[in-house]
Amino acid sequence: MIALAPILSALLLFGSPSLRVTGAEIREAVRANVMQRLSMRPDDVLIEFRGVVHDVDVSDGPVRLIVGGDGMTRFRGAMSVPVDIAAGDAIVRRLLVSIRVRTYGDVLVAARLLDRGCVLRPADVVRQRVETTELPDDLIIAWDDCVEKQTARIVTAGTVLHRSLLEPLPVIHRGEQVVLVVRGGAVVLQSEVVATADAALGQTVIVKKPTTHERLVARAIGPKRVEIVVQ
Repeated sequence: MIALAPILSALLLFGSPSLRVTGAEIREAVRANVMQRLSMRPDDVLIEFRGVVHDVDVSDGPVRLIVGGDGMTRFRGAMSVPVDIAAGDAIVRRLLVSIRVRTYGDVLVAARLLDRGCVLRPADVVRQRVETTELPDDLIIAWDDCVEKQTARIVTAGTVLHRSLLEPLPVIHRGEQVVLVVRGGAVVLQSEVVATADAALGQTVIVKKPTTHERLVARAIGPKRVEIVVQ
């Protein structure tokens, strides 16, 4: 049998006087390579081989397997993983092993229909274990990621939450009077303006002067406070 040595990057080394690489050894090399790339718990990954992986005979040894896939950006779903079988310094066989990688995890799911602009509470979400294979990469797995957030759109019950569905709570609200702070060097001026839209902390918002209706672009720096810095 060919023994699996420690994994170094995408290179899986085997050493043995045997001149046969079994299908089981090829599958194990591919499986180990994928698990290393995913950095997930074994219980959260299912690797399905989509065809028979045959034994391969070689005419010289020692034998090593090189599992590729460095150009792949997403090791989930259906894919073909290249495997080179080397004897000595020469590549004696190139294979494409077809697999499907299914991933699972504990995520937060909407417990009810959430309207746009709904400020999230703990009762609005439940933790569930789901298949994450086809889900976005920005999944929300902890309640801390929901604190001081609101929904950016309507979210139906049972929807797996991810970051693009949420947005920070606004500190500026459309139609309210806010304090505009204009800074230019050592000079600081303040006046009252009207916000034309909601804005979260750090976001820009158009404000208008109540007398002239002149519109200015300012940055939200706190509740009912916006700022313009003049260079």
